[in-house]
This record gives sequence, structure tokens and C-alpha cells, in this order.
Amino acid sequence: MAERVTKKEIGALLDRRDYQAIIDRLITVSDQRMAVRGPGDAFRVFSKYRAKPVEQFLVATFDGAHKLIAVHVITTGIADKTLAHPREVFLAAVTDRASAIITAHNHPSGQLEPSAADFSLHKRIEDAGKLMGIDLLDEFVITNKGAISLVSGDTYRY
Repeated sequence: MAERVTKKEIGALLDRRDYQAIIDRLITVSDQRMAVRGPGDAFRVFSKYRAKPVEQFLVATFDGAHKLIAVHVITTGIADKTLAHPREVFLAAVTDRASAIITAHNHPSGQLEPSAADFSLHKRIEDAGKLMGIDLLDEFVITNKGAISLVSGDTYRY
């Protein structure tokens, strides 16, 4: 992943009038080395995915100092569900040589409440992470209005 945005890159996107791509690229670059000091910082990592029209399962990978390495879209589903498995989550983490991860998925319906399936998957990912020595710092359900932590139950607003 490039560490900075070049004038040439922005110029090409401007020529195509692809303003959303410019915003996404700037967010990606600015978030790249963001340090996560708590859940309030963590849920912001996923803010650009909050209004997607279909569910996506995401994993953010972090180094030993809890600085963001990358955000990966693990799966994309339909309007009300997506499938995810710990092996795909940890493939991204191992590839990035991450020490820790935070996972999230969006609810296009706007419902912040996690489902029983959300908690079940969270437990499987947490257990797999313990075996691999990769900490699951948190997991969020995100919507257009905010996010809820599956770890603490706290709600955060955008």
C-alpha cells in the first residue's frame, strides 16, 4: 500500500470526476498508520463502510504498537447477511504479519443490535486468535448512525 497520495494520482481521479475515489484514497492513506488507543478510535477505522448497501465483513490489522496496517474486506454479502469464517479473517492478519485485529460488519438496515450469529462468529474468531497469538481487540456492528462494540456493548455515534 502506498504511504502517500501523489498529485498524478489525484489528477487522474479528478479527470474522471471520481470524487468518491479521491475521498476513499485520502481516508485510506490518512488511516494507514493511525494508532488505536481505545474503542472510540477503533470504530472510526471502519467509518467509510458504514453506508454500504450490502453487508460486508471487515478486518483491520494492527502491528505490535496497535498502529493500523490495513483494512480488508473479507466478504461481501447481500442486503441482510454475509458469510465469514475465521480462516479468511486470519489469512489477512497473517499476510500482514499483524499482532492484533479488529473486525466489523455493517448492517445496511441501520439496526445496531448484534444477532446471535454475530456473537457466535465473534467467539470463534476470538478462540482462533488465541491459538494463533493474534489478539482480537474488538468487533463492531456498524451502521450509518454509529457502531456498537460486541466486546463492551458500548455504542458510538458518528
